[in-house]
Amino acid sequence: ILNGLLAILEITGKPEALLKYKIQRAKPVPLEPSRYFRCAAVTFFNLGVIGMAANTLLYPALAWRGCTAAGKLPSLFTAFTHVVGSILAQEITFYYSHRFLHIPFFYKHIHKIHHEFSQPIGACCVYMHPIEFFVSGSMTTLAGPFLMGSHLSVLTLWVTLALIYTVIEHSGF
Repeated sequence: ILNGLLAILEITGKPEALLKYKIQRAKPVPLEPSRYFRCAAVTFFNLGVIGMAANTLLYPALAWRGCTAAGKLPSLFTAFTHVVGSILAQEITFYYSHRFLHIPFFYKHIHKIHHEFSQPIGACCVYMHPIEFFVSGSMTTLAGPFLMGSHLSVLTLWVTLALIYTVIEHSGF
């Protein structure tokens, strides 16, 4: 929903009153629809295909750590501490994976695609090479729930919050 609302603004440039809040005002708005739809296609592929593959591959390790729907729901305090732990784990693991992707070989062959858009738009948050999405996206986001052994409900809450934050962070507002 959030990306859909941002897409209307990014493709049409309307409502114009909101454009004054865009961080990079010199960048062209509206964005060429063909560029936006290319970004959206890669985003859907990464979230749908690579995301499902990542979940399938990583689920046994998560289940081993206790990331299942079994048992009762965790308390609010436990959920809160697990989300905070997930934020810390994601920030640390993402920082090092992102630095790794800036090594010239990996930048040229994997990470460069993420920097094709100099104008920040929400849909570009997962516009990246599938390997980068798996390593720097999925694995870093799931590091916290894995380490904390979070209940599946907390993992779902955390992933939802992380995606919303990432879309906003890449939106340019």
